[in-house]
Amino acid sequence: MGYLALSTLDQQRLSQLKSEINRRLLELTGVIDIAILADHVWNLIGNAQVTRDEVARNLQQFMPAEKVESFLIWLYSRLDTLLDEYKRSVFSAEAAEAHKKEAMRCIQIKAQEDEERLRRRSERFAFHNLSNLYSNSSTNTARATTASVSNIANIAICKYDRRCKFGDKCKFVHIGRDGIGTMGKGSNMASKFGEYGILPGKLSDGMCRNWPACPFGNECNFSHPSVPCKFGQLCTRSNCSYTH
Repeated sequence: MGYLALSTLDQQRLSQLKSEINRRLLELTGVIDIAILADHVWNLIGNAQVTRDEVARNLQQFMPAEKVESFLIWLYSRLDTLLDEYKRSVFSAEAAEAHKKEAMRCIQIKAQEDEERLRRRSERFAFHNLSNLYSNSSTNTARATTASVSNIANIAICKYDRRCKFGDKCKFVHIGRDGIGTMGKGSNMASKFGEYGILPGKLSDGMCRNWPACPFGNECNFSHPSVPCKFGQLCTRSNCSYTH
């Protein structure tokens, strides 16, 4: 039991036990220079081949039998106590680590759900702003205003923007660095702008529909909301779209 406990305990508890053995032997023997006897006891209980009875017989050379028995009862009881304390501390540490991992997992799931909600909200907000932009920019007639709203779903922004390989032949709207939306020759929407007098205007006034997964980052022509990252300083994503 002594050897098992000593081989299991951490360094802090081993040092504590050694100091307690010194004090206990000093109380029983009254010998001031007790260090040699304390080391001898330490070597005995740390030897896997030495039994409790052998420890008792060995110590009777230095103390009466009744004091040896009293000392060993105290010693092995103390070993049991320290070993139980150590096991509980290890279990608590493992449980705390498991709880921490589970908490982080829940935070990540919550952050992903929040990110998805923000993405959907940004898309709705961008569509609403774009609808208002085109409807307000038309000053001709009520027909133009109605047409701008009813046809807004057909006005699509090129997701490749300035990286588009089709150039002015692309059928989708391209956004210039000045924020003005233009359409190429391949666009089937040019007639809608001309027919109803709808001006493209500055499309950069709207929210980015691809945020937080926008590939253009700070170069995007659309607005990116300022939303704190759920992970704060723990965030490891180099391309995170949230603020830290």
